[in-house]
Amino acid sequence: MLKKANNFFKGWLPKHVILQNKILRYYNVVTKQGQVRPLNDNIFVDYFGDNADGFFNFETYKTSVKKDGRDITLIVYGAERSFVFRAASESEARSWYLEIKKHIS
Repeated sequence: MLKKANNFFKGWLPKHVILQNKILRYYNVVTKQGQVRPLNDNIFVDYFGDNADGFFNFETYKTSVKKDGRDITLIVYGAERSFVFRAASESEARSWYLEIKKHIS
């Protein structure tokens, strides 16, 4: 998945995203390359621990999610901005959107 870059960068930055136990964590693929290894074709093991570049705890923050094409926007109420991720395809975006909705509710 890709995350919308802030004002210092243009375009999208590749991110590794883990969604588990109502927490979405994302890691910068470029700086943390090789720290996440596939256990098999479908399961990734998280070797970062608490060293995420960013995270959302859906039990702590009031959050909503919306999908527009390949873009998934997380709105954190009380924050100054929202967070936009882009999936590789619309079907992948839909899967992420549905999974995130499960963790929010």
